[in-house]
Amino acid sequence: MSIFRIIVAKPKKYNVFIPMKTQNKIIFSAVLALLFVTNVYGTSTGYDYAEDAPKLADKMKFGIHLGVGFINKWGVFGEYKVNEAIGIQTALLIFSDLYVMQGVDNVKDHNSFIMPKYVAVPLLLRLYPGKKRQFCMYTGLQLNRIIGGFILDINPKEEPEELNPSSLIKEIKSRGSKLKNDKGIRKWHTHFIFGLDQEWRNGVQLGTEIGSGLSSAKKCDKKFVDFTWKITLGYNFAKLFE
Repeated sequence: MSIFRIIVAKPKKYNVFIPMKTQNKIIFSAVLALLFVTNVYGTSTGYDYAEDAPKLADKMKFGIHLGVGFINKWGVFGEYKVNEAIGIQTALLIFSDLYVMQGVDNVKDHNSFIMPKYVAVPLLLRLYPGKKRQFCMYTGLQLNRIIGGFILDINPKEEPEELNPSSLIKEIKSRGSKLKNDKGIRKWHTHFIFGLDQEWRNGVQLGTEIGSGLSSAKKCDKKFVDFTWKITLGYNFAKLFE
């Protein structure tokens, strides 16, 4: 007599019945197998879950990242600790920028204010000096892909003498054209990143970061100025596993 009794309720739909004694045997066998594998693994490799789990958490970091300032960015990050003093970090970020270009499209007497929105992926080298390894200096490159934003051309003669950041942003959004409709826009850009931060034992991170654009969104004959500064805030969720 078969252990399994299959009762056909409807075509292509089956109800599988396993006797209670058989179910208990399967569960008991699975528990024994798990205990055996765990014991053999711990004995053969010297791995102890209670003692070594915190060491695994020290090998990696992952969490949320916020950059707050004139220009904002937010997203998630992950970091692998090569050793106590060196880490490699990457992230997936939504990043907004704002800068000015001169001489765009051979129009030398106009300033082009551009406010792009990116999906950004940085690759950073992080150095941890000191005994506690809580303070960090980092640098690297950030690859950006434009997903939206605005651009506005302004004649310097018509440009207001005092143009603060908030009024400039309103001006660009109200009078500017959308970047996705501009065929001359370069979609991919690179930023140089340098920053400092401190992580406390509870996983909270606080620091500062500067960025400089290495290429402009459009070809410009004169120059472009793309410099950002932010206060950074983050949380390392790996601390929850210690």
